[in-house]
Amino acid sequence: MPALKRKTPAINLLPTDEADASLKNRIITWLLGSFRFLVVTVELVVIVGFLSRFFLDSKNADLTDEINQKKALIQSYLPFEHDFKRAQARLATFNTYAYSKTPFSDYVSLVTKNLSSDLQLTKIDYSATDFSVLVVGKNEQNILSFVTRLKKETPFTQMNVVSVEAVPNSELIQAILRVNLN
Repeated sequence: MPALKRKTPAINLLPTDEADASLKNRIITWLLGSFRFLVVTVELVVIVGFLSRFFLDSKNADLTDEINQKKALIQSYLPFEHDFKRAQARLATFNTYAYSKTPFSDYVSLVTKNLSSDLQLTKIDYSATDFSVLVVGKNEQNILSFVTRLKKETPFTQMNVVSVEAVPNSELIQAILRVNLN
């Protein structure tokens, strides 16, 4: 017996016109369309972000190279900068002494003028407020006569003897004299 031909069922996945009319189907259709648009927009943002990464990486590398070059240039000027600042400090010190009321050289010339041959001038300190001298001699009498001669000079009338002591490992005596210049 021959097989009967079966009728193939027709499958229609397209909604019928009456299904489009329901509110539920309209909301689902709108949501699916909106989400498609949202997915496409997110994919475009991701693609733009991925492509801009290459541009930004190259820009970052260029900026890093430029910063390293400028850093090396600045570091090459560093020794000159230190020398310049030291010279500025020395010039400031020089201006302090050169253009003060009484120049430093005047004080030194007064001290050396009154210094006897048996005394030795070891150290002179000068600031805006005071002037100090370290003198070394063979005995206290020579230092005392030096102090009295200096006290006769105008800027040294208020001279104080800070200390008188023996020089270690020597027969010499040292004295520190200080004058307040105010």
